[in-house]
Amino acid sequence: MANLLIEPTFENSFTSPAINFNAKTGICEMKGDSFMNNVAEFYQPVLNWLRKYVSSGVKTIIFRFRLKYYNSSSSIGITGIMELLKKFEEEGNEVSVEWYYDKFDEETEEDVTDFAIASGISIKLIPNE
Repeated sequence: MANLLIEPTFENSFTSPAINFNAKTGICEMKGDSFMNNVAEFYQPVLNWLRKYVSSGVKTIIFRFRLKYYNSSSSIGITGIMELLKKFEEEGNEVSVEWYYDKFDEETEEDVTDFAIASGISIKLIPNE
């Protein structure tokens, strides 16, 4: 299975994050800002790759969010990722979700806690130094 690499974009004051999903190591990382017009258009290939990956016989996935900013529309895509990871975990597989954030950003801490509660998946909050 091929890796999924998507470069960040910056168009008309809208941005999409960098995607680096490694099929060999199981480490999947989103980095940057997620503030775009058409969230579904961006997140659909991401979710498709994840569905294919988790159904390929792997037993472990490490998902790292390194998002500096995301808008409420992007939360829908992020929630889709969390739901997919939770299902994978419920099937007896190992899932690690790490969320890196500015240690002074209380809003992100609260948002991530909400994602964890809504999805039922454990998310490790890691403050950036």
